[in-house]
Amino acid sequence: MTNLVIATTFIYLAINLAIGFWRFRSTSYESFVSARNQIGSTVLSLSIGGTAIGGGMFFAVSQMGYEAGIAVLSLPLSYIIGYSLLLKSIPRIRNYLHEANGNTLYDIISHRLGEENSLTKVYSNMVAAVNFGMYFFMLAGQFTILAAFYKFVLDVPDYIAWILSLGVVAGSTFIYSIVGGIKKDIATDVFQVIVVAIGLLITIFYIVRVPITEYQNVPVSHFNMTGYGIIFPIGVLLFYSPAFIGRYDYWQRIIAAKTERKAKKALWGSIPIIFVAYIVFCVLGIYAKSHDPSIDTQYSGIWSLKNMLPKFPFMVVILSFYAAIMSTADTLLNVSSVSLHSIICNVVGNRGKKLSNNLWSVRLIAILIGLSASSVVLLAPDIVDLIMGGFSSLAILAPGLAVILFSKKPSRITVTLSLGLGYSVFIIIFATIPGLRKYGFIAGVLCACMPIMIYFCITLLRRLVWQKK
Repeated sequence: MTNLVIATTFIYLAINLAIGFWRFRSTSYESFVSARNQIGSTVLSLSIGGTAIGGGMFFAVSQMGYEAGIAVLSLPLSYIIGYSLLLKSIPRIRNYLHEANGNTLYDIISHRLGEENSLTKVYSNMVAAVNFGMYFFMLAGQFTILAAFYKFVLDVPDYIAWILSLGVVAGSTFIYSIVGGIKKDIATDVFQVIVVAIGLLITIFYIVRVPITEYQNVPVSHFNMTGYGIIFPIGVLLFYSPAFIGRYDYWQRIIAAKTERKAKKALWGSIPIIFVAYIVFCVLGIYAKSHDPSIDTQYSGIWSLKNMLPKFPFMVVILSFYAAIMSTADTLLNVSSVSLHSIICNVVGNRGKKLSNNLWSVRLIAILIGLSASSVVLLAPDIVDLIMGGFSSLAILAPGLAVILFSKKPSRITVTLSLGLGYSVFIIIFATIPGLRKYGFIAGVLCACMPIMIYFCITLLRRLVWQKK
C-alpha cells in the first residue's frame, strides 16, 4: 500500500503539472483570477462538484455521520436553498462586473460603493480578510486531512505524517505558483470529479450489499436528524444556506460561465453528485458507529471502507479519494492568494496600483500561503469544527453582499457594521466556547443582519415622513 500511495502522489503531481502546462497556464493576473465568459455549463458543473467534494467531505462528513447520523444530510439540502438564492444573484454579479470592467468580487465592491472612498477600502479589506482567513484555514484543513490519511493508511507516527504532508503541500504549491490560475483550478476539478466518481461507484456497489441489520447498533437519534440536536439541521437550512452568496469560489465559476443561462445550468447540474457523495460518506460513518463505537471518529470513513471492501477495491477507492484530497488545495490557494493580494494592494495605496495586475506578486503570495498553511497541521484541529466553522462563517458575508447586489444605493457604513459585528460575534464564540463551534455562525449571521434591518427601518421611516410632508 505504501508503494501505491507514493506512486499515486507522483502521478497526481505530474498530471497536475501537465494540465497546467498543456493549456491552462496563466499568463496574466486577469487569467489567474478570472476566466470571464469562457467556460461551458458541463465543465462548470463538474468543477462545482469538485469544489464541494474533497478531502473535507471524505473525512468530515464521515465523522459527522459517525457522530450524528443523517443530521449531516441537512447540508446537501441546504445546497438547494443556497443555489436558489445564488440564482437570483447571478445576473447582478455578471452585470456589475461588466460595468466595473473587473475580474473579482473586490472590483464589484469598489464599483458599487465608490472606489475612492476610504470606507469602501475598509469594507473591501474586511471581506478579503474573511475570505483569506477562512480559505487559508480550509487549506490548512486539507493538509491536516493529508496527515491523518498518511497516519491511518501508512501506519506512521504523527511527525512522519506531517513531514509527508508538508512534502506534498510544497510540491503542489510550487506547481500551482508556476501553472496555477482559475482555468487550471476548473480543469483539475473535472479530473478530481472523474476520479472521485469511480471511487463512489465502487463504494456504492459494496454498500448496497450490506444487510440493513448491520446498522442496528446505532442510536435512534442517528436516523431522525437529531444527532447534533434539533438546532443543527434547522440552523443549517436557515443560516448556512446563505453562505453560498458569500463563497468566492462560486463567484469565480459564475463569472467564468459563457452566459448567464449556462451559469444557472451549471449550478443545478452539480447537485446530483454532491448529494450522492454526502449520502455515501454519511453511510460510511454510520456503518463505523454500528460496528465499533470506540474508534477515532476522524478515521470512520477509512475504517468502514477497509472493513467493507475487499483488498483491491479498497486500494482503488482509497487512492481515488486521496487524489481528490490533494486536488482540493488548488481552489483554496487561488481564493486565499487573490484575497490577500487585494488587501496588500489596498493597504499600500498608490503603489498597490502597480501591484494590482502583477501576476508574479500573486504567485509569490500563493507560495507563502501554501507553505505557512502547512504549519497549522501541527495544531491538529478537529476537522469537523474546522470545515463547518470555515464555510459556515462565510454566511456572515451574505447580508452585506446582498445589500451590495440588490440595493439601489448600498450604504457603506451599513455593510461595514454588518460584517464587523457579525464576524466579531462568530470569532468570540468559536474561540471561547468549543461546544458551540458548529453553531457560532448562527449568532454571527443574526448579528450581521441587525445593522441592515436598522438601516432599512430608518430608510422606510424617512420615506414615510417625506411622503407626509
